[in-house]
Amino acid sequence: MKIPDITIREATISDLPSLMNVIDASLLYVDIESVKSSISSNDVLVATSPTTILGVLISKQNNIEAIAVRSRRRHQGIGSALVRSLAKKLDGPLIAEFDGPSLQFYQKLGFSLLSEHQGRFTASYQIID
Repeated sequence: MKIPDITIREATISDLPSLMNVIDASLLYVDIESVKSSISSNDVLVATSPTTILGVLISKQNNIEAIAVRSRRRHQGIGSALVRSLAKKLDGPLIAEFDGPSLQFYQKLGFSLLSEHQGRFTASYQIID
């Protein structure tokens, strides 16, 4: 089921408490100071409904640092929408490095596996017109 009323936009510092709630609930370790810095660099995208932040993507250039979606909103295309928005914003492929439990998630988003080393994977994503 896709959510029709989501908007993808750059995060603002006022989004920080909601962003950290989504990140923490996803059991990701991303420290608040690095999130603040990423927001200042326009490296954080959020997926919002009219009333709340549903998902967040933190990047550094073409590297995805973290993706988190509210647990009750998963499997609705929010992660895919965040990745597509970042890919359209940047030139070249996106790169993500992640642990084994996230492999299926990234493959479902359309990432192609580049390498695996000791349970860590590297994958790329690119929109081809």
